Amino acid sequence: MMRTKDPVPDSAFRCLATERRRQILGYVRNSDGDTASFDDLVDHVIGREGPSSTLDREQVALDLYHRHLPILADRGVIDVDDRTERVRYNGDEEMETVLGSGARESKPPTETVDS
Repeated sequence: MMRTKDPVPDSAFRCLATERRRQILGYVRNSDGDTASFDDLVDHVIGREGPSSTLDREQVALDLYHRHLPILADRGVIDVDDRTERVRYNGDEEMETVLGSGARESKPPTETVDS
């Protein structure tokens, strides 16, 4: 039996495996110029996940900076400029395929999977 190559590598699915990474990509992809400030990104995540700001802002910032952003940056989907504290979406054909055939949506998927 002949196996065909998967059209999207596992690394693309790994990038989208958690709600927070989907939130990051959705927010930055839909920001002007595909860029967003780190502070705005943290505020967005808190606004989506924590009603009435029940999440600790510093903890969310650390989680994004040390856990989620590096996974996306290693895949080349985003760049993080430490000097300007900006996050830029680079575009990625395989990632766009998974996210919906290149369509930009304001609301990313809502399933939650831990990594």
